[in-house]
Amino acid sequence: MERCCRLVYILIMLVTIHGCCPTCSCPRYTCRPPQISANISANGVSISCPDSTCACVADELDTCTYGGTWSGETLIEWSDARWVRCIRITHHDPLQASGIIRWWDETNRCMGHMILNIDTHLLPVQRDVYVDFEKTVWHKVNFHHEFIVKSTSGCEDCTRPIVGVSIMFFKVEMDPPVTGASVQIRNCSVLTLAGINGIVESVFPIITDGPHQNGQLNTNRSRLTYTPFWDDVTNSPFQQIKCSWAVFNGTIVNSGIIERDYMIADPIENGILIHI
Repeated sequence: MERCCRLVYILIMLVTIHGCCPTCSCPRYTCRPPQISANISANGVSISCPDSTCACVADELDTCTYGGTWSGETLIEWSDARWVRCIRITHHDPLQASGIIRWWDETNRCMGHMILNIDTHLLPVQRDVYVDFEKTVWHKVNFHHEFIVKSTSGCEDCTRPIVGVSIMFFKVEMDPPVTGASVQIRNCSVLTLAGINGIVESVFPIITDGPHQNGQLNTNRSRLTYTPFWDDVTNSPFQQIKCSWAVFNGTIVNSGIIERDYMIADPIENGILIHI
């Protein structure tokens, strides 16, 4: 009986020795995720990662991070590649997206993941569409060193013309005037370009008579007017007005082509972002 009691006492001592105590090497912290939060703005999504290091990943087992790591707060702009690599848009109206944020706590040697869900609604607003055509530009063409064919282009009675509303003009004249000679506009077209100094995507002739008329010429054919438009086919904001002219003195004396590039705004840009 005494031997059995000693054996029980030894087992109790072994259990006590392996328990946690102030002098033992026991874990003092539990692994707790940081309070990660996000906020949507017109610039993108701001993600706060306090007291940890965060990164955007495609899935929990992905060994790659996208866009680098951050501590504290970072802004993932709408143009950021992470919107394609690890934040995926699942719905457009309302705008819904989801992503996975990996976090590290170096102090407590912890790591984990958080699913980031984004739900944003667009508020429709009315917005005018403007043409970047704010000032009159003078075009000069020398002709036999005797006079100058001068052209001007711009907007009638406005500083910021509006697509579908304003009236654009293109005018040619001789400087100084020459008796018995005149300069006339022969034809004009509006070209859409693939970027600044890009290739021509489409050509829209400006027709000044007939059932498909989209422009007007004055009696002397020296001044053209037309209404600016948006090309729904190419959806390009870069446009060019291109006109040919000729000097008449009984017969055609000389001719040339004048071009002017400008840029218009996208009319489908019609929303502001709010966070619900």
